[in-house]
Amino acid sequence: VVTYAVIHVLQQVADAKPDRLQIVPGASVTSLIKGSGGSVCGVQFKYENESKTLNGNVVIASGGYAGDYSPKSVLAKNASACLRFPTTNDERSSGDAITLCTAVGAGTAKLDQVELTPTAAVLQGDVDAGFKLVVSDAICGAGGKLLDKNGKRFTDEMATAKERAAAMTKGAAPFRLVIGDKQATSVQWLCDFYTQRKVMTKYSSASALAREMGVAAIDQSVGAGPVYVATVTPALYSCVGGLTTGWNEASAGCVLSAAGKPLPGLFAAGEATSAPFPRLWSVTGIPLLYCIYSGRMA
Repeated sequence: VVTYAVIHVLQQVADAKPDRLQIVPGASVTSLIKGSGGSVCGVQFKYENESKTLNGNVVIASGGYAGDYSPKSVLAKNASACLRFPTTNDERSSGDAITLCTAVGAGTAKLDQVELTPTAAVLQGDVDAGFKLVVSDAICGAGGKLLDKNGKRFTDEMATAKERAAAMTKGAAPFRLVIGDKQATSVQWLCDFYTQRKVMTKYSSASALAREMGVAAIDQSVGAGPVYVATVTPALYSCVGGLTTGWNEASAGCVLSAAGKPLPGLFAAGEATSAPFPRLWSVTGIPLLYCIYSGRMA
C-alpha cells in the first residue's frame, strides 16, 4: 500500500514538473558509467531495445535480493540456507544494486542475512507457491494469535518477527493466524480486505474452526465467537545485507568502496544498502522507516 502511494505521488510530480522528474517504465539499467577521475557520472540503460545513456549523479534504490532464487543469484551465493523458504519478494528484488555497484568497486556487507516474516499467507489452492503475500502485523498487534496444527499457541505474537519465525521452524505446521471479531474491531478494514481476497476466512465460531482443524478446541485466548483465520508460514521478507554506505556528514548516503572510501557520484538508499542495526531489523516497521531515513540522506 505504501509503495503504490509513493509511486502515485512520484507520477504526480513527474506530470507537474517534467523538467525535474521523468519516469521511464520498462527501462533496464545495464551498467554504471565512471568518468576519467573515477567518479560515477551516469548510467547506461536499455529502453525499447535501444541502448541509452543518462548523465549525472546516481542514486540506487532498487531494493534487495530476496526474489531471485537462480543458482548464480546474490541470494544463492551468500544465503543459500534461505532457499528452502518461500519469499514475499517478486522477481524485481534481484540484487541489481549489488551487481551494478560492485562492478565499479562498491563494498557490501551482511549479504548472508535475510529476515523472515512469520505471517506469509498460504492461499487455498496455491499452497506450494514460491511467492507469498504478507499478512499485516497489525493483526497480531490487535490481538491475533498464532496457533499450531493442534490449535495451541506456541510463541509470543508481540515478539520480533525473527523470534516468531524461529518458533515456527521448530513447531508443528500448518500454522494459523487467528483473531476474534471483538479484537478485530480496530483492524476491521484489514480483516474485510483479506477476507474478500480469500487471504483470510471468517468462521462462525472458534469451535467451527476447531472442527475443521480436527481438534477438540483451540486456545481459549481467541475467544468463543466468530473468528478470522489466515494460514501462514515463514517466508523471506527483507534483506539486512547490501551495499555499504557512509553515515557521517561528509559521506552520508554515499556508497563506499570495498576499502571503505566514498565513491563520488554514487549514492544508495533503502534495502539496496546494508542495514546498520541488524538486531533491530526484524522489528515491525523498522525496514520501512530505514528506507525513508536512508532515502533522505541519499
